[in-house]
Amino acid sequence: MSDPTKIDDLEKEFNEMCIYAENNLKRAFAYYENEIKPKDFVPIDDDTVDHYERTLEGECLDCLVREHLYAGSMREVAGILKAIEDIERIGDHAEDVAQWTSKIKNVEGWPLVKIQTMVRIALEMVDSAFLAFARHDEGLAEQVEKEDDLQDQLYDECIESLITLDSEKGANHAAILYSGILAKYLERISDHAVNVAEWVIFVVKGYHKDKQIF
Repeated sequence: MSDPTKIDDLEKEFNEMCIYAENNLKRAFAYYENEIKPKDFVPIDDDTVDHYERTLEGECLDCLVREHLYAGSMREVAGILKAIEDIERIGDHAEDVAQWTSKIKNVEGWPLVKIQTMVRIALEMVDSAFLAFARHDEGLAEQVEKEDDLQDQLYDECIESLITLDSEKGANHAAILYSGILAKYLERISDHAVNVAEWVIFVVKGYHKDKQIF
């Protein structure tokens, strides 16, 4: 029989990692949208997210090896083990967004195009994916997957708009390039949110990407 306190501790630490990574993302987005001025912006601390990943990875593996887990608990531990990879990447991209925002603020006329909408959707998707995992909410996880279709569409439209701007006379090529890079990071953040949502469905039902694992 497994020790239920170990699963509870894993879930608690996992939720702490989610909160920390999401707060980093919120600060990076607030910096992009000028809610935080450059002089007031404190660099993103991605090392703490990395530490959470390493610690949770070891604890999950130890639990899988040493504990006699029932199927539900085993899915929970395995789901956390996989989801932390995507949360770590979300943390990386929060740092990327902040770094490229610093670059884009140093050029004039940088276009927003559809990026502000992408920022809002990316944050909603991450928040919903993390909440779905905490609540084991399959319906919320499925909603995250649906939102990704809209984000992909916005990304395609954003790139097309930037290409059009780039062909115009007097175009600020640096601003256009930086905006395209930021849009790509937003699209990747959304993809990682989808991955977390897919692990929620695995934890609840034992399915991953329509394939039953256990």
